[in-house]
Amino acid sequence: MNLLLALALSTPPNILVIILDDLGKNIPDSYGHGDTRWAGTTPNLDGLTSAGFVSYANFTAYPTCAPSRAAFLTGKYGFRTGVTIGPRDGNPNTILGHETVAFHLRAAGYQTALIGKWGVGNDAQGRTPLLHGFDLFIGTVGNLDSHYQYTVSMAWIPWYLTTEPSTEYSTDRWTRRALESLAVLQEPWFLIVSYHDVHGPFEAPPGADPNWPKGMIFDAKVRYLDAAVGQVLSAVDFTDTECAIFSDNGTQGEFALGGRWAGKQSLMEGGIGVPLWTSHPWFSAPADGLRSVVDLGPAILGRVGCSVPDGLDGRVGANPFAYTERAGWLDPTTYEDRDCILNEGYKLIRDHVLGRHELFNLAASWPLDGPDLFDDPLHITPADLMAYADLLGEVEELTGR
Repeated sequence: MNLLLALALSTPPNILVIILDDLGKNIPDSYGHGDTRWAGTTPNLDGLTSAGFVSYANFTAYPTCAPSRAAFLTGKYGFRTGVTIGPRDGNPNTILGHETVAFHLRAAGYQTALIGKWGVGNDAQGRTPLLHGFDLFIGTVGNLDSHYQYTVSMAWIPWYLTTEPSTEYSTDRWTRRALESLAVLQEPWFLIVSYHDVHGPFEAPPGADPNWPKGMIFDAKVRYLDAAVGQVLSAVDFTDTECAIFSDNGTQGEFALGGRWAGKQSLMEGGIGVPLWTSHPWFSAPADGLRSVVDLGPAILGRVGCSVPDGLDGRVGANPFAYTERAGWLDPTTYEDRDCILNEGYKLIRDHVLGRHELFNLAASWPLDGPDLFDDPLHITPADLMAYADLLGEVEELTGR
């Protein structure tokens, strides 16, 4: 074998991960869920499969931002890290004490960087990602009160931190900084570009009229984000770089499909079923098999030849089920404690506050969840009951309750 070819084949790939915020499966046309309000808003995302990307039909995340990001970074479910709901429950939502995919990649010789939204607590006054394996962080530790007025943290090893106010639209800022980073990062590199869009506040992006109705502004935000993703991808050399693009949870509020589909903050499909594309087949299971956000970190380590640590929930191979949860204080008076486990045929949701279980036959109702089979016990079948027993056993063994 030619020596240069052998060296090229032995060089680990660069890894690019793009995280979209609140962009559920009802938005991209390529996911085919029939929400015509947003038809044609994501041409770059919809063109990924024709460009050779793999699109995953059954990818499960958490119903809110922080738990999904924590699960991706650590490869662990939220009940192990303590990140199971948004920061408003009083939980700082940090992942201190848990090694991240960036930590392992940096130990393997990667330069690691995160541009945009961190979203998993603030342990170090803006330097937080540096505690978790990143060499460079340019972004914000949490959500924005405005996409046009916010403070940017810039931190890099050896723990240098500076901040500056910004009036640049957040998506433009993170795209610009991502393009600059791609030009200077030392190979091999691991770069996360984490957008705040299409998360609120619902301000008109550049070129859109702020007086437009809210739905038109959301449409413009989706288009603007899609164009930004296209800009980043066009700057990448995919001969030596692998890429994943996913959303942290489903679409928010009135922009989701609603009904039995529901949206963000729900354990129904519209809250936890999110798009995922990878530039190469990252998993041994087929693209229509079950995948979870906890699987992404181990998949990355596997792609670059790192050993996957023991004690992770994520898997590189076939996964017989996917698990997610939503537990914590929603406000000072309301506590929620629900979890969800699903396989390729059924979904079980347990409400630990109300002591209620819900069971859905996914094969009979896809892409919707429902109806709850326990609402009509006269028509529940022996196969349904067997599926319930299997899922209940799995989730009790997994969570210890």
